[in-house]
This record gives sequence, C-alpha cells and structure tokens, in this order.
Amino acid sequence: LFLNGDIYRGTSGLVGEIGHIPVMADGRLCACGRRGCLETVASWPALLRRAQELGFRGTSPEDVAKGAQEGDVCARQACQEMADHLSMGLAALVNLLNPDLILVGGEIAAYPGVFYPLLRKSLHQRSLEPAASQAELRLAGMHAHTGVSGTAGLLLPVILEGLTPYSNSLG
Repeated sequence: LFLNGDIYRGTSGLVGEIGHIPVMADGRLCACGRRGCLETVASWPALLRRAQELGFRGTSPEDVAKGAQEGDVCARQACQEMADHLSMGLAALVNLLNPDLILVGGEIAAYPGVFYPLLRKSLHQRSLEPAASQAELRLAGMHAHTGVSGTAGLLLPVILEGLTPYSNSLG
C-alpha cells in the first residue's frame, strides 16, 4: 500500500495482504488455517483447480488462460469466476481506501486480454461510485526477479532504519 509517497506498512507489516480477505463463508481451507480466503479462489493454482472441476483438460494455469483466449467455455468460466472473486477483495479496498490506482501483478498480468476486461467490469459492479470509476486498474508487467526486487524494496528501509543510531539522547 503506497500512501503519501511512501510505503505504508502498518503495525505488524502486513498491510495489503488481501489474499486473506474472506470471500466464501464455508470455502476451502487456506494455508493460513482459515476457510474461504481470497487466495483459495483467486490464485493461479485455484484457477487450474476450478477449470478442471468444470471439465477443462489442461494441466497448468497457463493452459487455462490460453484456453480462455481461444474460446474454451470451461476455461473462460474459470477465468470469469476467478476475476469475480478477485474483484471482491479489490472492491473492499476501493470502498475502504478510495485509491487512484490498483496495480495487479502475478501471473494473470501475462494475459491482459483475458483478465483485464473481466476484472474491470466486475470491480466496477462491486465498488461504490464514484470510487469505482476513479480507481485506475492496471495489470503489472512481471519479470523473473520481480518478487525478489519487491521484497528487497520493502526490507531495505527497515534494515537501514535499524542501522541508524538514535538521534535522541537519554537524559
């Protein structure tokens, strides 16, 4: 979460962890131990699982996205459902924070023709006006080291802050 020109970390550093917003009351068990978290229905592995439940015969989430691009009905439905679930989490952020920009990364960014229109439409339907229209949605370009770079960007200021001596003297 980027506020007023700086990364906002919150009290425990978990700000922006939308993967654990509950979106299904009795949903699948999440790695965090709770049920129905966003990441159980709106993640790359969840996309493949749902597509296969619908009868898609591909073996990877990339197959599902490519299948959706090519018009496969099961793949398109799985992508639509994933976009609908993801937009639930994003709408919570839009309605709460009224951001000017939402940047969505991860594997779906490699398939903007599939996911962008689905996310934009679903996000607009779930968010309050005028926040829905004002929030720009972008799919972030990814490269092999994006995760490492992002982690370093988050940790470096914390590390440097720990190395800086206190300017206040006791006494």
